[in-house]
Amino acid sequence: MKTCLLTYCLFPTQITTAWYLEQALRKHFNVITVGENLEYNTGSGNDPYLECIPNILREQHVDFVLGVESGGFEVSWVPIQKMGVPHLWWAIDTHLSLMHHKHFGKCYEHVFLAHAAYLNEMSKTGVSCSWLPPACDPELHYVPPTGHKRCEVVFVGHCHPAVHQRRIELIDYLKDHCVDITLQQVWLKDMARAHQEAQIVLNCSLNGDLNMRMFEGLCSGVPFLTDRLAPNTRVAELGLEGLYNEYLDCEEALEFVLQFREDEAFREDCKKRALEAREAVLVSHTYANRAQAVCDIVRDKFLL
Repeated sequence: MKTCLLTYCLFPTQITTAWYLEQALRKHFNVITVGENLEYNTGSGNDPYLECIPNILREQHVDFVLGVESGGFEVSWVPIQKMGVPHLWWAIDTHLSLMHHKHFGKCYEHVFLAHAAYLNEMSKTGVSCSWLPPACDPELHYVPPTGHKRCEVVFVGHCHPAVHQRRIELIDYLKDHCVDITLQQVWLKDMARAHQEAQIVLNCSLNGDLNMRMFEGLCSGVPFLTDRLAPNTRVAELGLEGLYNEYLDCEEALEFVLQFREDEAFREDCKKRALEAREAVLVSHTYANRAQAVCDIVRDKFLL
């Protein structure tokens, strides 16, 4: 079995894309983890490429290194001592850090981009890159329905005033118009239960982008309502078009909720499409699928 050195930051208060990918990669590779709160714990704010990773590469056999952006210090990680081992990177937040990603992407043999919109810009800098969207974990992002609904709408995610003003405005608007909406910051099975106990799962991305909440929400089989996705998300290529619902602004979001509440035929159609969406993500959009995509690149590009 090949050995992957996986580097990211693990935060005790939240689960990131990197953690989900780690679980899936372990079915394909022997995985060594390096970073904050991981097997080789670098501590907070320390760059693993300065000392820890070079030491491991000297002392152990590693076939390739994969860094996954996880919201920590690693936006500045630069593989300064590659020691003959391929280095790959999964850039998650290119929609927030494009200039950093274009600069640091040049340091890697291959970069996976979570957002398809930036593939051309990254390619123009000479970076070898491919699209690897977020995904879901069917074992962690789903619980069977009980038939009991605790609220009309649920939003699971962060709502920091400095970053998520649109989310706060949307949630406040719905509350002001008598929508029974619950805001939660939960993960894993708690997230799955929160989704299952609502009639509608609400999403609000930062820039009309394809975020991890979309796949996690669709996995629930509950009608999913998201802000309108930008055309360059290439969502049509994922086989999900028509299986979720979109809103342009607060007024459209409210219109959807009210129609769902009052129109039985519309409500049943939304439920039917939600179950179809769940089946679609289970087939093509799990972290097992994403781990396989990493395997394919490692095999085809680096002959490992």
